[in-house]
Amino acid sequence: MPDEWNEATVQILEKIAALAQAESQHILVELQDTPGFSESTPRQQAKAYAAAVGSKLPWSALLHQARNGDIDLNAARRLFKGHAEAQDLLNSLSQANE
Repeated sequence: MPDEWNEATVQILEKIAALAQAESQHILVELQDTPGFSESTPRQQAKAYAAAVGSKLPWSALLHQARNGDIDLNAARRLFKGHAEAQDLLNSLSQANE
């Protein structure tokens, strides 16, 4: 874990995790409204979710964690190179939600 992780970074990560939980729920609701999704196998549903999420890391990895249950902050922390990267993601997410 980078040396620069501190309480402020943990708070940023908690905010990102909350946004990921909300976005994951939103994606799942949209997918459930898609004809045939509910009848799909779990694997097909996971593939549809992955397609909806995209592949932009670390956000996509956080969304997959949210889909599978609560985000593990320790695991999520490893997705970031440091405080600045976590802050940049939070800033971009905040701008997108305005």
